[in-house]
Amino acid sequence: MKKNRNTHRLRDRILGNAWLPLAAFNLFLLAVLSLHAWLNIFPDRGAVAVDPAPPRLAKTLIPSGPITYMHLRNVKFHWDDEIFVRTPDMTVRGEPLGDNRHIDFGYPDSFALNIIGGTVIADLAIVTRLFNTRVFAYPGAPLRNLSLRTLPEEGGAQIELRGQMKFGAWISFTARAAISVDTESNRIVMTTGSISALGLPFARGLMGSVGLTLEKLVALDGSRGVAVRGNNIIIDPMALFPPPRLRGLLDTARLEGETLRITFREQERVAFPARPVRAANDIMLFMGTLQIARMRMIDPVVQIIDITPEDFLEFNTARYYTQITASAIRILESQAVLMYMPDIGKLLPAAPRAADAH
Repeated sequence: MKKNRNTHRLRDRILGNAWLPLAAFNLFLLAVLSLHAWLNIFPDRGAVAVDPAPPRLAKTLIPSGPITYMHLRNVKFHWDDEIFVRTPDMTVRGEPLGDNRHIDFGYPDSFALNIIGGTVIADLAIVTRLFNTRVFAYPGAPLRNLSLRTLPEEGGAQIELRGQMKFGAWISFTARAAISVDTESNRIVMTTGSISALGLPFARGLMGSVGLTLEKLVALDGSRGVAVRGNNIIIDPMALFPPPRLRGLLDTARLEGETLRITFREQERVAFPARPVRAANDIMLFMGTLQIARMRMIDPVVQIIDITPEDFLEFNTARYYTQITASAIRILESQAVLMYMPDIGKLLPAAPRAADAH
């Protein structure tokens, strides 16, 4: 009897305490639900504020190479205030020179512009300026005071070259020539048809009959971009311009009014990315490493847009920083850079007119 009594007491004690685990579980569940509700009402409580992650870069910060490609549409490209060409459409491969590994517009002698397709239009007045201020601007030069103009002729326009040649004393001369391209030597050839000096005409055939050629009158070895071979004047247009130097394969050259239009053979087809915005006149740059002022961009996509599209975008490498500081610059989510640029001619004061000079 005593044993049965003890067994009943143990059973009653166990059954009487069975509510304790259940009560503990209920308390735990209530605490979890309360915490969840509290965090929903005050979501920033107990949490550390973290900025949203920046968008992942589409490319790694390793440049694709030293080459930067450029596409110019309706651009008046200046080397300085007086030397420029116009291009309606031109594709260029910017190539660093020497040990340089990127294109830096601040140092134009550190890279070259290889024209891999397109057209360049040079005013004859600009070619005249290059002849007088660069090609023949050295002591002992055999030519001086040169000028070029177009002469309409049947069968195609010709160019007239006037100036003075050193023949013991300085004598004035005039030469007429046809323009063509020698693709093998990659030179422009001026084939003279007639030459007059001291007011006396010398037909090329008459000169040949007495063993006289233009080469014997004027000794030019081509080291400055112009040579004379027989009665032909050979011009390397790539050597005429100051840095950044031009490269490219000539295709055709013809006179149009008072301009010389030069087309270049296509060397390479470049798949440019789509332009971020539509523009009539612009410069598109991409790939490689590009430095503009103190901004160095790796594998850039840059579109320089003319804010006055009624005329060509006038870009001056010698004064590009002036244009950059006057530009509105915008960076898109795609990381493309837009530069809304004013023409350099609209930023600089106009040259004084002759009537205003004192």
